[in-house]
Amino acid sequence: MANDLKENVLIGKNKSEVIEILGKNDGECGFKKNENTICYLVPDPDDYGVLDHLELVITFNELGIVIDVTSEMI
Repeated sequence: MANDLKENVLIGKNKSEVIEILGKNDGECGFKKNENTICYLVPDPDDYGVLDHLELVITFNELGIVIDVTSEMI
């Protein structure tokens, strides 16, 4: 999922465009405490349990443009 969003959708978009595409984020960002980063909690498609989940981490440059999209287990 992160690779598709990174390669085909989000890179080069600004924060408003990201929120328009993905909706409002939950405001939490795990261990990432950076004003240039927003996160979205997403279910882990390989885990039916509710304890583990992935966090989609979107990083912006100083101009507010997406430069990186990753997913991390938290």
